[in-house]
Amino acid sequence: MYYDESNGEIFQHIEHIDRRAMSIISSLVLFLLSPQTTLPKSLTEGGNEKDGEEFERYMKETKNTICGRKPISVLLEAVRHSSTSFTLSFTDYSQSNHCRSHRDSSVSYASAILQPSSSSHVSPSSSSSSSVPE
Repeated sequence: MYYDESNGEIFQHIEHIDRRAMSIISSLVLFLLSPQTTLPKSLTEGGNEKDGEEFERYMKETKNTICGRKPISVLLEAVRHSSTSFTLSFTDYSQSNHCRSHRDSSVSYASAILQPSSSSHVSPSSSSSSSVPE
């Protein structure tokens, strides 16, 4: 298990890397609004290795398991094929247990809202925002 003690106790470290993944996924919504992009290989087990490099690095570095990566990839693929621009905001985060030793286990839960942005048609000059609550 990847554990950086500078993030505090194990449960705090888990939250830190989870929020990092949430931020990356939020930014992928913006990334996928560009024409001709593909999903990162770590979400689809295929795709172009150049795309989503930050998510690839995250997965290799943390070895974190994201149980919902397949549904996330479906959502991101739908965003990629849409002519509408979106914002993605994570609204809640929790852990089933606060791990304090390597023998403990925990599942993290996150919820997000994907909604059309105020300028709903994608154009080269349009921009969207994303946020991850602290």
